[in-house]
Amino acid sequence: MQATKNAGVTSDTVQSGEWGKFWETQKTAFYEVMKIATQGFAKRLVATLQINASHHILDYGCGPAFLIDDLKHTTNYIAGADINPFFIEQARHNHPHYTFVLISTDTEQTRLTLQQQLAGKQYDFIVLLSISQYFPDLQSFGQVIDMLSGYMSSKGKIVVADVIDEKTSSYRDALALLYQCIKRGKIISFTRFMLYVLFSSYSQTSKRAKLLMISREAIEAVAGNCGLKCESVPGLTIHPSRSNYILSTEQ
Repeated sequence: MQATKNAGVTSDTVQSGEWGKFWETQKTAFYEVMKIATQGFAKRLVATLQINASHHILDYGCGPAFLIDDLKHTTNYIAGADINPFFIEQARHNHPHYTFVLISTDTEQTRLTLQQQLAGKQYDFIVLLSISQYFPDLQSFGQVIDMLSGYMSSKGKIVVADVIDEKTSSYRDALALLYQCIKRGKIISFTRFMLYVLFSSYSQTSKRAKLLMISREAIEAVAGNCGLKCESVPGLTIHPSRSNYILSTEQ
């Protein structure tokens, strides 16, 4: 099946729902390496955006709450949302005083769920870390950004991090991850991660449903459709060849 290209986006035509199904059922994927990568991002996020104790943060696609593990020392106003019930259960167990919302791959259903559980809430920073590549297409991604823009505070920002595009190099990103693992004495974890990526259900899914690549122009178009400004922020995550963006109402 040939991939289709439109507005800077590459998406396999048979991938609809594949990655959603995959992430809904994961229980142990990438754990140690995810923690390492998230720790690096959290440190850079706090420094770059000068996050402090007064800021309210929503981690959309929070997984088992690794980012929240790192941000809890900076602010107490945190919420998370994810499609995986196992991850949400873990997050609630580890952080019982925070709000965690089980959402769906269906954007309209998620919209209703957030309206019910986050009614009246506004966030200074809404973070989408390393999840844009798992959307089925640009339209679905844009719908989620539009939905989340309704939860931004007056000076709020949506942080879209670890975006894959045509310039992304898996080799460079793997080397950067290896370096971080070596620094922390986690070579075995890195080896397990690579074996998982190459031989697990992740690999099988990636053969059927290619990761979504979104160009800067496409991100800017999505932001513009939502009435938001788009700013590129290099070096926000440990992956050197991936892109990062901040969407805001500030001119």
